[in-house]
Amino acid sequence: VFSQLNKVPKFPTKPKQTCAARSIRKQYSRLQGSLPISQIPPSIQYLYLSNNFLTGFENSRDVLPLPNLRMLDLENNRLQGSFPISQIPPSIQELYLSNNLLTGFKNSRDVLPWPNLQLLDLENNRLQGLFPISQIPPSIQDLVLSNNLLTGFENSRDVLPWPNLRMLDLENNRLQGSFPISQIPPSIEYLYLSNNFLTGFEDSRDVLPWPNLRMLDLENNSLQGSLPIPPPSVLIYQVSKNAFTGEISPLFCNLSSLYVLDLSYNNLSGKLHPCFCNLSQSLTTLELRSNNIGGTIPDAWAKGCSLSIIDLNHNQLQGRLPRSLANCKELVYLDVGYNKIHDTFPLWLGTLPELKIFILRSNGFYGAIRNIQINCTLSNLHIIDLSHNNFSGDLPAKCFQQWNTMKLFGAKEFQYMRDYNSGILYSISLTTKGIELEYEKIQDELIVIDLSCNKFEGEIPEVVGNLKGLHILNFSNNALSGRIPSSLANLTGLESLDLSQNKLFGEIPPQLAQLTFLEIFEVFNNCLTGPIPHGSQFERFPNSSFNGNPGLCGMPLSKACGDSLPKPPYEGNQGLVSPFEFGWKVVAIGYGCGFVIGIVIGQWVIARKQDWFVNTFRIKK
Repeated sequence: VFSQLNKVPKFPTKPKQTCAARSIRKQYSRLQGSLPISQIPPSIQYLYLSNNFLTGFENSRDVLPLPNLRMLDLENNRLQGSFPISQIPPSIQELYLSNNLLTGFKNSRDVLPWPNLQLLDLENNRLQGLFPISQIPPSIQDLVLSNNLLTGFENSRDVLPWPNLRMLDLENNRLQGSFPISQIPPSIEYLYLSNNFLTGFEDSRDVLPWPNLRMLDLENNSLQGSLPIPPPSVLIYQVSKNAFTGEISPLFCNLSSLYVLDLSYNNLSGKLHPCFCNLSQSLTTLELRSNNIGGTIPDAWAKGCSLSIIDLNHNQLQGRLPRSLANCKELVYLDVGYNKIHDTFPLWLGTLPELKIFILRSNGFYGAIRNIQINCTLSNLHIIDLSHNNFSGDLPAKCFQQWNTMKLFGAKEFQYMRDYNSGILYSISLTTKGIELEYEKIQDELIVIDLSCNKFEGEIPEVVGNLKGLHILNFSNNALSGRIPSSLANLTGLESLDLSQNKLFGEIPPQLAQLTFLEIFEVFNNCLTGPIPHGSQFERFPNSSFNGNPGLCGMPLSKACGDSLPKPPYEGNQGLVSPFEFGWKVVAIGYGCGFVIGIVIGQWVIARKQDWFVNTFRIKK
């Protein structure tokens, strides 16, 4: 799954450095109740009061006696109800009121009396219904209304009366229907409309009429029709999780400043135009996951390519993986899983120094992975998924030796993988026990090898035990033979080990009981024998983890070791015979001899004394 776009920083940010004589900083000071205004010097221009427990201002119905106040920060407090606009002096330029419980402005249907107001932040409050456009002064440049319950703008069919508006943030509201393009002034640079219920655009046109637009975020709506074409000024174009259809217009190739293009999770079709390679000098993120795009991947990525993320997962792409991607030396994330690509393993990508995540899952890749040591480096690799292909031959032991990052255990601080240029958090999907799991965030230390469902054969190389950073290792559904190497016990951070459905034989190494983090262990349908190792983790694994190995015994199987195994003769007693066995032989010999002697005597009596025999044994009537 593609990484979610982390919130692009809003512009402008609060002043970081201000003269101490002109500012008061009381963030995280546990202030509560009403703020004592009388204690604030009138010369103050910047007042930072965020992340407290303030509910308002103390003993004041009049304008705050702060005639030079330019910036007031009351974020993350306990303000509620209607905000008292009459208390804020007309000198105010930036007003931060996000993360409170405000429902609007008190006693005002006119324009707010702040002629110099440039930024108003009301994010994450309790605003609802139609927003009163008429209250916002024409001087406004940045208006943040995200995370409320707004449904639109009040009493307006014309262009919003804010000629200097640069940024409008309406994400996470309840906007629905068609969005009125004509209402947004041409000065707009940053437009955030994600996570609403929009279905289209009023007055739709081929190219959006905002010549200064730099950021367009329409993610997670229900927008339909063809993709709206942004102006050449755009830097970030994100329209994922909608219902856009049709082909991707070659007009996108003219966006020479574009560095993030996210069209994922739509119903786009057609082919990728070769001209997309023209964007390789500026584009850092190409996200086309979960569409119906076919044809081949363009193969003219030039030297100096800036791409760091390519996600083409879940499409209908065919042909070969383009060799020109080797020019993208900044590439960190490459996912072409769930397509119809027919190619051999791209060893030519081994020289990419930054590649961390490499997904070829569910394609038609085939052949052996040759151990060409010069090319098979990928020293920074964290996650590789080659599952559900037709790779064959031995496992690439020399490649394992080159994956140096996988040899490090617990060397990094806890953080998530992201692209720091665009703010994008990486994400993937992995299969464990036949269930596909989505990782919306990936810890920077997560190390994964999944080579399952191929045709690999031969033994598991001992060098796998050197990859001490591994958390997930999956070699299942291949034709691997030989014994399970005891070196796997070196993988002390391993959480999932799947070797099922191969041809492995011998015993399960008892050293594996030392893997205290192991939560999943699958070896079913092999030819393993002997006792299952004892250990706290192994006692928790179900019978199904070991089924299909008739020679295995011990817990958790019901078959105890030694129950049905033939006992070998005890070599030290081979020349001895028990007295009990000898006695029965004597009885048998005596019985046989007596029987023969009796028959002989009987025949002699009958022949010699026939009259006596008849008279003695005749049947009486």
